[in-house]
Amino acid sequence: MSLARQGAAMTPDEVAAFRAHPLAGAAIAVRRAGEAAKVVGREVPGLPTWAPRLRAYAGQALGSPSDGSPIERDF
Repeated sequence: MSLARQGAAMTPDEVAAFRAHPLAGAAIAVRRAGEAAKVVGREVPGLPTWAPRLRAYAGQALGSPSDGSPIERDF
């Protein structure tokens, strides 16, 4: 049901393109953590654990330095 709501499974070409992306591993780690957090009663690390990692990933995706400086963009 969830996969259908998300637009169906990726094609082999889409899978290959995703795997080739430099942040594919990061995206998978975040997705797995999100899914694990949905298990009722399961204790998972809080936002302070994930915030530095998410900032680093966002900085890489946006081309910002990974030195912790703020990301400043006009969107």
